[in-house]
Amino acid sequence: MSLAPGDKDNIPLWLTILCGIGGVVIGWFVYAAFGGDGSAGVDWVRWIVAIACAAVLVVIASTVTGRNRGGRALHR
Repeated sequence: MSLAPGDKDNIPLWLTILCGIGGVVIGWFVYAAFGGDGSAGVDWVRWIVAIACAAVLVVIASTVTGRNRGGRALHR
């Protein structure tokens, strides 16, 4: 399962999972660093920050791995 349409997801599933876990952990630290102290129920802002951090890590991993499937060939 992928959020990228078609064959646009250029990283393996295991790396996507690691980026997701890392993004949640980093997101919680970022949230706390900016004064987030949680709430009695579900803290939606903390989860949004964590998911955004995970998405950024997935984009970085996709860029760094550099696997390009079905890209256009460059012609001169």
